[in-house]
Amino acid sequence: MRHVFAALVLAWAAFCFSGPAGAVTDEVIMIPLETAAGPALVPVWVVYPDGYDATKPTVALLAFPPGAQDLSMVDANFNWFVPEAMKRNWLVIGPTAPEGRGFARLGRDLIGPLLDELLKRFPVADGKFHLGGQSNGGNSAFAAALDFPERFRSITVLAGAPPDAAENDNVGRLKGMPVNMFVGEYDDGYLPRMTATREALRAAGVWTNFTIVPGSGHVLNDLRGRNAQFIFAGME
Repeated sequence: MRHVFAALVLAWAAFCFSGPAGAVTDEVIMIPLETAAGPALVPVWVVYPDGYDATKPTVALLAFPPGAQDLSMVDANFNWFVPEAMKRNWLVIGPTAPEGRGFARLGRDLIGPLLDELLKRFPVADGKFHLGGQSNGGNSAFAAALDFPERFRSITVLAGAPPDAAENDNVGRLKGMPVNMFVGEYDDGYLPRMTATREALRAAGVWTNFTIVPGSGHVLNDLRGRNAQFIFAGME
């Protein structure tokens, strides 16, 4: 069944994301992982910049999706990250959570093996990813950064915080990594959590950009399109 699913996903990606001349610029690949909890198959959506050369180091953004973290959520998440990343000639990678094992909690053990496999397959510059995500994907981004700070160049969340409040005690692990946090003015679910994380980061001496987006709720539509440049400004 998994092989059938993989074939369907790959065919669908090639059909939907071929460029004008027919060259595939996006694809979904299936990555098998071995973890302490057993094997898992992770579909990963990859968007290649123009002129991508698999033999040359490429700046890469690992963008965790929100919600259920399935392919539809990867697609939605890409609206904030992909257009601006393509302007910068970055590779963008959107992982999905297999069988409902969200990366922030039940699937947190998948992150390390996934990073290992991605570095085998893609020439990520300096072996370090920029890290992004929104909502549940923002929580996942913090989980990844806290567990493997040496593998990331920056972290940017459009709503997101460490999955457990107690992990604010460990944010000193992110020192040397720019942390960019965006949250809506009326996002009552995330604003208090993110404010607490901001205070913990600053107390630990971690460079932090914290932006409250006026008039916005949980979904930060004002940061799409031309305004996506502000998301990327703090990554470099």
